[in-house]
Amino acid sequence: MGEQNRDDDQCNTFRKKAIGELEGALHIEVDNQLQSDLDELCSTYRPIARSVPSKLNGAPSTKDLSKQIQWFKNNTINPAQTLLKALTVDAHEMRTAMTPELDKLIDSEHLVPALEKLLDQADDVYVELDQQLYHRITNKQQIQYEVVLALYKMFDYNLGDDFTKRGTATVDLALHIACGEVLKHKEQINLIVKAVRLQVSKG
Repeated sequence: MGEQNRDDDQCNTFRKKAIGELEGALHIEVDNQLQSDLDELCSTYRPIARSVPSKLNGAPSTKDLSKQIQWFKNNTINPAQTLLKALTVDAHEMRTAMTPELDKLIDSEHLVPALEKLLDQADDVYVELDQQLYHRITNKQQIQYEVVLALYKMFDYNLGDDFTKRGTATVDLALHIACGEVLKHKEQINLIVKAVRLQVSKG
């Protein structure tokens, strides 16, 4: 029963099968500390992968960034702008001859500042989305990069020369195995690994 729970896709732990693959690739025995660190990475990044639109397994949607931006404008920015205008510039549209202050029934005193704050915050979100789109970084690539970088640093800290002094092919294989397990999404990530190596080399 314990193993069945451990293999559950919703269980944020590093499975024994993947541990065995790592041990075979690096010719090491994974100790309790390394196992704990691997489990921690799973607990950190699997929820992110399951909560961010991407083409990773388990993602809530597969929208690309351009569609995310359009969705955000259509469902957050535009409605908030429309409502803000209705409560301020166009508030007279709610008034009638019999009840000339009908618009006062709406708590605009509190709603208007809240909407203005929302739009300021939405603008920050929009800028971040737009910058990521400009640099052509998909959500999947960003998550994979962060995971591989974290794995590289973790292996370096725990294994030292047993990791860093291995051949490039061996290190890359270990990173592929571990990243695939952390994100429950196995695919070639050669460019991601190359980018991480470049980052690490810069210190």
